[in-house]
Order: sequence, then structure tokens, then C-alpha cells
Amino acid sequence: MTTFFSDHTHLGGLQIQKTAGQISPGEALATVHNIAIVGADPRNPYNFAYPPVTNASAGPVNGVQGKRTPFFPLTTCAKSSWFTAQLLNDLIGGTNAYLDTGLNTSEYALNLSEPILGNRRFSNCKCAGLDIDYIAAGGPVMVNMTFTGLYGDDEGTPPSFSAYSRDAGLDIDTSLVAITGADQIDRMTVSLVRVQQNQLYSNGTLYGTAVTSGGIGGIVTIYQSATFTQTASTTITFQVGAVSLQFAINLDNPVKAWSMGRSTWVKQYSMVDFSGTFASGYPCLIT
Repeated sequence: MTTFFSDHTHLGGLQIQKTAGQISPGEALATVHNIAIVGADPRNPYNFAYPPVTNASAGPVNGVQGKRTPFFPLTTCAKSSWFTAQLLNDLIGGTNAYLDTGLNTSEYALNLSEPILGNRRFSNCKCAGLDIDYIAAGGPVMVNMTFTGLYGDDEGTPPSFSAYSRDAGLDIDTSLVAITGADQIDRMTVSLVRVQQNQLYSNGTLYGTAVTSGGIGGIVTIYQSATFTQTASTTITFQVGAVSLQFAINLDNPVKAWSMGRSTWVKQYSMVDFSGTFASGYPCLIT
């Protein structure tokens, strides 16, 4: 079921609570953030399988429930109360310092609080990726996040949450964005991906303690005016409020397209490990 609502007109929202992971330099366990969301699409599918069985009707008659695969994509506006370098690094394991001794990213419980539909709690969740979208024409900076989890809809043992508290603070808008490394940017989308591979063991469990969280990478999409004077550099800094994202990109084979309606070049670059620029070769440095 897809839920769309705005925190400015409803009393609901999303709470994320850290339940496992390193606590330095990351956030402390049990830290809760109240996030005003524009839309959410939490899923907790049964994953039924229908093995073939010989019968008179030649149709499936048996259904076997597989292991559920909860996931939780959401869209929100960036706010300074939670859009911090510490939380972003904690979510995706921005550097090895934000991974635990098993090289796992931090784990979270999610509580979708909606005054009509009620609460939906997901637990043992990890952030698989996030998009940060800036449009120069105006408006807030939008953030998309996707979590993959082990339990959904109050399965397992989710932690308790206090009542959702509406964040009345202002959104981070375009006036608080600065970009260096390219000019005349009409729009920029930074997509960071952290591989969160489900490892299925013989006993049917997922996310064993020895399972590493995988690698981190990303894509940068730039909408640049046709009158630009500065092509994209090998490094770009994307300042969003108090958060700075600096990334190295591959200029060898950018994907280019031309938007006739807006006279805009659409350029897409992959992030690269650039040890000559960033410590330890991380493709994106969030500070």
C-alpha cells in the first residue's frame, strides 16, 4: 500500500531509530529522528511459490510461503534537524569508520505513523541507497531513501517508539545550495548506493553477523545549461545546508542527452574511487 501525505497538513510522519552498529563517529543507539515525508511505499510481500503438482485441472493447487523481503522507499524534504553529515554517513557507511567490526552498516527500525492508517513498524533495516535532488529554479532539496529489512509490520521484535513529533523547522531550499566544479547547473541529482546483500544461510536466517554490507558507489546526474562555460571537473562539491558532499567522477564516458524544451545538457557520471583526492579512495566524502 502506498501512502502519500505531507507533514504540513497531516500529523503523521516517519520515525527512524538506530538499533545496532558502531556508535563513534556514528550516532548513539536508540537515537530517533522524526522525518516529515511526502510519500512512502513500504512493502512486506509474502513471496508465495506455487510448485507444480499433478492434478485433474492441471493448475496450481499448493501454495508455499517463502521468506518475506520487506523494503521501505520514501521521499522527503531535507531538513537541518536530521540532514546531517553524521546521519548520512551512518546510513550508508560513508567510510570504514562508520562500519562495525563485521564491516556492516548501522541498523534501524522504522515507524510509519499515520493518523488514519495507523502505525507500521519495520525492524532490522539497513539503508540501501539515497538520492539527493536539487532544482535551481527553487523549492526544497528532495531526498529519496530506500531501506531493506528483515521484519515488517510488527514482525520480529521492533523497539517501542514515542509519539511522532512534527518537525516545524524550515526545509533546506535552493538558497542554501552551492556547487563547485561545474557552472550553470539547472538541476543535480546525487545517487549513493550501498550494497546490502541478503545472505541466506542453511537455517533460513538473513544478515548474519559475518555478512559484510558490501561496497558503496554512486551516480551523479547534472542538468547543465547550454551556455555553460565550465565543464564538469573530476571532483565536484555539492554543498547542501551544513552538509558538504565531495565526489570524484569518471569523465571518460559520460552519458549525454539533450533536452530541447529546456536547452539543457543532461550528463551522467559514475563515481570512482579516487585515492589521489580522497583519503582511502572513497568515491564520496560527506562532511
